Amino acid sequence: MKVKLSDAEQVRLASLVNQLWQELEQLATDEEDSLDWYIEKMEEQAASLSEQPLSFFYKKLVGCIFSGHMGVRVSDAYWRALEKVLPGLDPVAVSTCTVQELLQVPGVVKHEGRLHGCIVGARFFLEIEREFGAFYPFLRRFGTSRTPAIERWGVVCLLADHIPWMGTAVACDFLKESGLTSYAKPHTHVKRALHRQGLTPSEEIDDFTCFVAVDKLAQASGLEAAYVDRLLWVRGEKFERW
Repeated sequence: MKVKLSDAEQVRLASLVNQLWQELEQLATDEEDSLDWYIEKMEEQAASLSEQPLSFFYKKLVGCIFSGHMGVRVSDAYWRALEKVLPGLDPVAVSTCTVQELLQVPGVVKHEGRLHGCIVGARFFLEIEREFGAFYPFLRRFGTSRTPAIERWGVVCLLADHIPWMGTAVACDFLKESGLTSYAKPHTHVKRALHRQGLTPSEEIDDFTCFVAVDKLAQASGLEAAYVDRLLWVRGEKFERW
């Protein structure tokens, strides 16, 4: 059961998403600006999730931990350095490392918190795999877009509580980047967009309030939350239309 929308709210929110989508198509300067391109890309990834090994999800985790609040160039440097010392970023190998060992790797940005998060994340993911036999069945337990937002938020809190340096925003980003399209990242551009459209009382809302607001837009429009997230983010980040 989802959050109930009144008939008027359903029509208003659906119309808003459709309007923003059309405007984005007019603004688009390359293929990746298009929401249709993103939907196709995500659907392809989602279709193969049940076949993905633990290493697939772990690499997504590492990428999200390193990209949060950092420039792409720095994030790429982190990525290359870690892949050099730990080929394939195998969670089994990472789980046996210490922060001190990783700090000795040439080129690694000296950030103990992020490195600690990678090590603890590897151990936590391995524990989940032992418990459930595979990682994806664990994620599926928390539902899809047909599951109430508050239930889906449970896995966000679990990840944020158990993995250092993660937080709820990065946890949402990990789930979305892994291919779970019922998740949206409560980042700055989305919060600003929601407020500017009169959907929230402030740009400084908490992450869960943002998550629910995006879920309402998704429900009204028939899109997945990740697609609404992408629509709002590209307009704000690239075209500064908020």
